[in-house]
Amino acid sequence: MRESKWYGLRIPEQDDEYNVDDFGAAFDKTDDALHRLSAALETESELVRIDHGLGTYPQVMLGALQYGLGVVGLDEGPLGGTDTAQYPARAIYHSSRSLTVMTTKSIAQLGTEPTLHKMNDREYTVTWPDNQTDSLYIRLI
Repeated sequence: MRESKWYGLRIPEQDDEYNVDDFGAAFDKTDDALHRLSAALETESELVRIDHGLGTYPQVMLGALQYGLGVVGLDEGPLGGTDTAQYPARAIYHSSRSLTVMTTKSIAQLGTEPTLHKMNDREYTVTWPDNQTDSLYIRLI
């Protein structure tokens, strides 16, 4: 046991059950799982640049689906694709007319050389020539 820098608390030394931080606080090893989860959700990977021309600074909503119409043939996967799942994303603004979409590493690595397809001024899809299953839906809000 050693004394913590906070309030004179006594805590166990670092062992297999606990991690001890610089301030002497003891954390259960399950906190490592939270740190891994947090790292997996970091939006530090560049996905695509969008020159939207809106003259504003829109927020980014990112969804992912598989087997979407127009991505694969009608005889592959469920008709209309899978349900869309929302993923973490953020925008880096270059101006009021363009931005770069940042997302998690796992989403950014779905394929190489992403292709951006404009549906309208606020909606886009992303596909990859080397990934015929996955696609992303981007909405500027």
